[in-house]
Amino acid sequence: MKVLEYFSKVIELITPEYARKIHQKRCERLKKFFEERQLILDSSLSEREKNIQLNAAVSALTGASFSNIEEFNFFLEHFDPNNFENDYLAFARNRMTYEIVDNAHGSKIIKSISKQFWLMHFLHFFMLSIFLLVPLGLLINFHAYIEAFKIDLNVPESITSLGIWTAILICFLTLIKIFYEWACWNDFNKLIKKKYS
Repeated sequence: MKVLEYFSKVIELITPEYARKIHQKRCERLKKFFEERQLILDSSLSEREKNIQLNAAVSALTGASFSNIEEFNFFLEHFDPNNFENDYLAFARNRMTYEIVDNAHGSKIIKSISKQFWLMHFLHFFMLSIFLLVPLGLLINFHAYIEAFKIDLNVPESITSLGIWTAILICFLTLIKIFYEWACWNDFNKLIKKKYS
């Protein structure tokens, strides 16, 4: 029975069924968000309370920790309807590198702040270096660490080895996350450069 379940999962990934499920989940999330937004706007809450709830709804939809409904509405109106949540997430996670300003025609645009832009590049490069060098150092000195823990602290080799491999795994996962966020940020920079140049 298990083999058939795995086989059906593989078939599901290969066929359009997998894409349908992903798009269905997105459809449900968007439907829920717009319904919630309308309920909040129609409620008798104060403007401040409405704003707090709308910001929370945007966070639930996009995954951004610090969200702003006015900024999100800007993305709803001016960005690709098929990808605006991801664009907003890239903006929100790197908010310090952007500002929303009025252009010469009086319409709002997103502008990259040059000093913060280079600071963010340096930060990404620094984090990548750290999370590459730490596991590399652990691997190079693997046996030395095991011996040191065994002699100095009487820690068994298996526990030290497990600790080192766990640290390497955490560094590897963090490295993937940094690469992903850097790629999203670069894609968003290209998008706004193309859109507003």
